[in-house]
Amino acid sequence: MIDYQQINMEQNAILKRYLPLLNCELHTVDDLQNWLRDTSRLQEAIAETLSGHYLDYQLDLNNEQKRNIFLYDQQVVRPLLDKLGGLLTTKMLSLDFLHELDPSQYGSYLASKRNARTLYAVENEQRLREEESLKADYLHLYSQPIVLWEGTATTVAEMDIWLRSADRDIRKRAWAAIQEARRPFQDEIESVFDSLLQVRHDIAIGAGFSNYRDYVFQSLEREYTPQELFILHESLQHYILPLKRHIEDEHRRALGCPDYRPWDTLGTPQNTSPVTSSPDPHILLDQIDAVLDAVDPSFAQIFRQVRERGSYDLAARPEKAAGQFCIPLPVSRTSFLYLNLTGGPQDPMFLLHEIGHCIHQTLCHPLPLTHHKQLPNETAELAALTMELLCFDCLDIVYPQQSKKAKRDHLINILYLLTSGGMIDSFQHWLYENPQHTPEERAARFQTLTYAYNGILDMDGYHEEMANQWRYLRHLFQFPFYYIEYVIAQVGALQIWYNYRQDPAGTLQRFKYALSLGRTCSVREVYEAAGVRFSFEPEAMRKIAELLEEELKV
Repeated sequence: MIDYQQINMEQNAILKRYLPLLNCELHTVDDLQNWLRDTSRLQEAIAETLSGHYLDYQLDLNNEQKRNIFLYDQQVVRPLLDKLGGLLTTKMLSLDFLHELDPSQYGSYLASKRNARTLYAVENEQRLREEESLKADYLHLYSQPIVLWEGTATTVAEMDIWLRSADRDIRKRAWAAIQEARRPFQDEIESVFDSLLQVRHDIAIGAGFSNYRDYVFQSLEREYTPQELFILHESLQHYILPLKRHIEDEHRRALGCPDYRPWDTLGTPQNTSPVTSSPDPHILLDQIDAVLDAVDPSFAQIFRQVRERGSYDLAARPEKAAGQFCIPLPVSRTSFLYLNLTGGPQDPMFLLHEIGHCIHQTLCHPLPLTHHKQLPNETAELAALTMELLCFDCLDIVYPQQSKKAKRDHLINILYLLTSGGMIDSFQHWLYENPQHTPEERAARFQTLTYAYNGILDMDGYHEEMANQWRYLRHLFQFPFYYIEYVIAQVGALQIWYNYRQDPAGTLQRFKYALSLGRTCSVREVYEAAGVRFSFEPEAMRKIAELLEEELKV
């Protein structure tokens, strides 16, 4: 339970730190710039403390004290910070010399503050707290399933090795064991989502929107419309899906299977060695260091600073929340790498992905305002997905005997990311355009989209299990509408990779400069600075399909 007797003490401590900023007089644009920098320093100090509490909870979900501290932050501290931030915004926007700020440095910041003010509704304060509590409930449920496998309790992530077995019976039993481990939690997960759906719809109505989708688009300051995404969905089905089907049929034949079932998608053909990476995290860290050094020594230096500070947690554990992410620690001027590595073949790419985020965050350290370092998802994922591809030619360091297969497997994973990203985004649009839907209608819609984006997967006899796989898509619960950014960024990353093979030095220079821009300009401008197009036109997807087809030798 949260100790609400401590609330006034905490509020007073925070208020005491904000009062000098609220009360100081600003007479010139120089005063304002200094005030903005002081505000950012305070916000970063508090943000790093809250990030520490979040990490403590993620690393030890079963610790009630850490959970309560995290919930206290969400339900008490963050709402207070939002109120104080709103007062600071009102103070700033009322200044008659505000127009003297350089728009090239402060334009996006001011636009964001004005946008946040239009979205604010006092009646949503309690709803936003409720949403955070429900998200925490889901995180706990999401990480609870423990699979009993061959008499040993293991995490879902650690079952990956058995899903890759050459023995089809083992794969099927492993897949079934995962479904069985999840089954006791499915009703609670459905209930949590129903509550999230309602509170999010209420938030949208409270802010003056007809649906939550439109509210989120404005909240995220998206530079594109739902209609543009619908075009992207169609392009994915038209250009990428046929390639996925071809690859899946090729895999089915290699497995020697008459059909392609849910437990076959990761299977290893008989008499073929599966791709493996070092199960020793220390060896893997050294290998990744060497890869980064070969691509760009400055990337390796950033990674070494993280290692020297011990700012990472890599191994999967039963009490640890699933997933991987990278959290900026602006005061410490580093980042924290959070992963759940299992010794599987994708571990190096997972690590490189999060290091991409880390490098991006580090390149933004010199920017003066916190706002400039709060990176849009479209550019954050561009950094991470590009890092995976920039390191492609050095993967023999990680996979000494299997680099060719590892590269091909990763390109196939890109196909799956593109098609699944389109499917999940389509699902989210439907969810929030139809907030009164029932759980049965929800499952039916997901099943319809699964078929629409399906390759050759035969789901006969397992339609219910496949229709409910959305329950384990963490983004749907915790980061609504955050998924299509992976598709957008992957298209950009593939363009950068193509350019890199023609001009390595020039491409790296443009890439690093683009990342260093942070949020000082639009997403489109960041992509252009990196030397790539930010486009939803079918022609752009056609070129990506051609590139992947050529690389996969289809």
